[in-house]
Amino acid sequence: MSEAPSTPRPLQNGLYAWSEGAPVPAALLGSLCPSCAKKAFPRRPQCPACGAAMQDQPLTGAGTIYSSTTVRVPSPVGLKPPYAYGLVDLDQGPRIHALFTGAAVENFVPGSRVELVFEGVRPGGDIVAHKFRPRAAGAAS
Repeated sequence: MSEAPSTPRPLQNGLYAWSEGAPVPAALLGSLCPSCAKKAFPRRPQCPACGAAMQDQPLTGAGTIYSSTTVRVPSPVGLKPPYAYGLVDLDQGPRIHALFTGAAVENFVPGSRVELVFEGVRPGGDIVAHKFRPRAAGAAS
């Protein structure tokens, strides 16, 4: 995992639960519908399933890769190839899009278990984003 930036700031305001002075966020900020129990990330004011007002719901922990892809060309925002990203089904509910980190890109295949981490988008940068790394075998859920 890359080092946390010295003056971290979120990839986008409102995505993360972040305590004052903490080097990285504690959780993703999602939503939970009190009527139908649908969960969403990022937060939504209204449930996409039933239309009810949604409540804030922190999302942490692990998930399973639903789909992934490897990019082998430079990104317009400075990510150096190869890098992997995809969709992760969180154990807490929603399916979210994220970059993968902490292993060779070939390791991120559908069905693999991953865990949520927060780290710099680019080494030495000040922008922190959510990513997923391989989950250790036998790790508690």
